[in-house]
Amino acid sequence: MVSKLGCTFLATATLAVAAALSTVSPVSAAPAGDPTPAVSRAAAPPHGIPKKNCRTAFGYAQQGAFLCMTGQRGPASFANAMLDCMDLAGRVADYHDWRYRTFRGDGAQAPVGLWLGGITADNTALFVNQANAADFDGETSRFDSRPYACAHDLLR
Repeated sequence: MVSKLGCTFLATATLAVAAALSTVSPVSAAPAGDPTPAVSRAAAPPHGIPKKNCRTAFGYAQQGAFLCMTGQRGPASFANAMLDCMDLAGRVADYHDWRYRTFRGDGAQAPVGLWLGGITADNTALFVNQANAADFDGETSRFDSRPYACAHDLLR
């Protein structure tokens, strides 16, 4: 038999757990052996916040049905290029953005020398190392100063 105090405690504990669970966003199941990723409300904003139309005031133009990109910006180090693009609610245009632009947008290829979004290892990042639509990525020091373009996705 449970006392009134015990019932009150159990009811309060149940409500507290329910309230805590309702504030946690769902996380997909991690593969066996991998720890479940922690959910944090203070996480950095996503790179390239999608919008229903291109942010033309920031220099974005539509490329294909689902992408907006700026013209060439910079030069800057990779970290400062990403900071600039995030200030414009975007990301440094990556391999996939440029490939989409080439085949679904205006047909432009990524100019040789541009940052190609993504730090790949300690102090290295991708850049456009050749004018070849099938293989244009290479790695270099993320401290180099290079031009870049920003991108964000379109919501449809």
